[in-house]
Amino acid sequence: MKKLFTLFAVAILAVSIFILPAYGGELRADLNGDGKVDSDDAVYLLYHVYFPEQYPVHEIADPDHECGTPAPGGKVCVTCGQSLPAEHEHTVVTDPAVTPSCTEDGVSEGKHCSVCGEVITAQITVPATGHKEVIVPAVAPTYTNTGLTEGKKCSFCGITIVSQTTIPVLRYPDGEPTEYPNYGGNQTVTILARGEYNDYTANEICVNELTNDPINDSIYNRNASICNILGLKEIVQISVDDPTVLQQRVNLMVNSGDQTYDIVAASAAYGTPMINQGYMYNLYDNGIDTYLDPAKPWWSQYWIEQAEIGNKLYCITGAPSLSLTKLMSVIYYNKDLAENYSAIYPELADIYTIVDNGDWTFDKFVELGGDFYGDMNGDTTFDAEDLYGIVINSYENCDMFWSAFDMTMLSKDNEGWFEFDSSNKEKIANAFEKVYQLIHEKKGSYNTGGAEDFDNACNMFASGRVLFATLHLSHSESLPLRNMQSEYGIIPIPKYDKNQSNYYTYAHDEYTVFMIPKTVPDPVMSGVVLETMAYESYKTVQPAYYNMLLKGKYETDPQSKKMLDTITTNVKIDPATIYGRQLGLPEAAVFRDLIYNGEKSFDVAYSKQERMLPLILKEFKNTVSKFKF
Repeated sequence: MKKLFTLFAVAILAVSIFILPAYGGELRADLNGDGKVDSDDAVYLLYHVYFPEQYPVHEIADPDHECGTPAPGGKVCVTCGQSLPAEHEHTVVTDPAVTPSCTEDGVSEGKHCSVCGEVITAQITVPATGHKEVIVPAVAPTYTNTGLTEGKKCSFCGITIVSQTTIPVLRYPDGEPTEYPNYGGNQTVTILARGEYNDYTANEICVNELTNDPINDSIYNRNASICNILGLKEIVQISVDDPTVLQQRVNLMVNSGDQTYDIVAASAAYGTPMINQGYMYNLYDNGIDTYLDPAKPWWSQYWIEQAEIGNKLYCITGAPSLSLTKLMSVIYYNKDLAENYSAIYPELADIYTIVDNGDWTFDKFVELGGDFYGDMNGDTTFDAEDLYGIVINSYENCDMFWSAFDMTMLSKDNEGWFEFDSSNKEKIANAFEKVYQLIHEKKGSYNTGGAEDFDNACNMFASGRVLFATLHLSHSESLPLRNMQSEYGIIPIPKYDKNQSNYYTYAHDEYTVFMIPKTVPDPVMSGVVLETMAYESYKTVQPAYYNMLLKGKYETDPQSKKMLDTITTNVKIDPATIYGRQLGLPEAAVFRDLIYNGEKSFDVAYSKQERMLPLILKEFKNTVSKFKF
């Protein structure tokens, strides 16, 4: 018995010294199968050493096995007790990829066995992408609105990298007008103007009362402000609906010495011919320029530059002419259609950026819209019920390209008189061919045809079947566009090419120009009234109208506001158009009339102007140069 105890003690010692250290120094396996890991398992192991058949255990796991994970191959880890069946087929599961962000790494897709945990395809770290910087365009300040500096943001995560800061409103060139004459509250200013001739001229000069309409009320308050500033009794409008009757009224007034009207507000088409009759004052002289300053931003600078005759200016337009703004030609584009077809035409996804970058050219316009067509009613004919890239008319819309392409047939000599200039002939010929092809030969272009047929174009665009529509700013007031379900944007008429520095805007020749008849007893007063009207219109009437155009978003949508400011600031009309009726409408003869009639005889038409226009210009100069006022 003593001998048996001694052998048992030696065995326990051997297990402690030689076996347990081989398994990490401590035993943590349920070897006897009682559901517990305790000292009985050590005794069981001792029995196993001496009586392996009576006291079996599983094969011991690799000592290098990481505890806490299943042991491979049906082994038991004596340290952590994990075990698995013997050889098996892997059950593969996918470890999803994690997309890297701008600042955090991601991983690639991987795979492992859900039973044994073995990694089959290791996941690989994908480095963080870093921010992708894009420019946030600056917004130029105006004389009434603050601007923003250029900023930067990440196009991937949207985080702001360089914040935009506010730019204060501009100061007027010589400061805000502060010194005015005061007429003591007794003087009435009478303006002869068009009345209900068209929607765009109605209530442009005077309104009778406040109506809670923002445009009406801004005009009412503007006139009240003018009277308050200048000490006027009132401003009265005498309306004449027929423009030819207005011409006759001025003729009678001047020839009879009548002093009834202090200012004449007429359309450019019917007003400028009165200059050739010698009825109007030079606005740069006669004391008028004491207060009236055509260089101020509330006057249309490009237009004035073109309208000067022999370094004199007989008519003027700008902020007080709401019809000038309303009749500006623009492109409306359907934002929903642009988004829906951006997979086919990727550049449609961000048309504003194309404009901002100076890439909005006529070729780009045709590229995006010229072949954009779908036979929506299935009748295999090109009609107004189909889907089009462009809706356009072959009459007035031709004039808008003449301005937008910065084309002219005239230049000025050293004394400011017009002379024929053929240096643009090749450009005009190329432009003619491009516009002709768009209107008459491109399947994605629907020509409404008529000289004044804008209603059809409005209806087609409002129905959601047109990507680009060539309309006036005033068409945003129309019922179809007010009720349009799709969201639209407004952008300028495209440039001729990328070499052209600016976008230029055309306005139909029914916009209002202001003149001072030579029979006016106090032309200085007429001048200061016009200047004050322009300034007050610039501050209040124009912003109110712009806000209406953009459906209340003029101050809250910087991108749309920028487009509108680009359009309205750059009105540039060729003098051959401003004085078209006196000069025989030369622009129309070589461009609009030919395209409208489907004729390609450009060279013949241009040669005729080369012969005739110099003679007409000579007579024009002889007439106007005789005026001494």
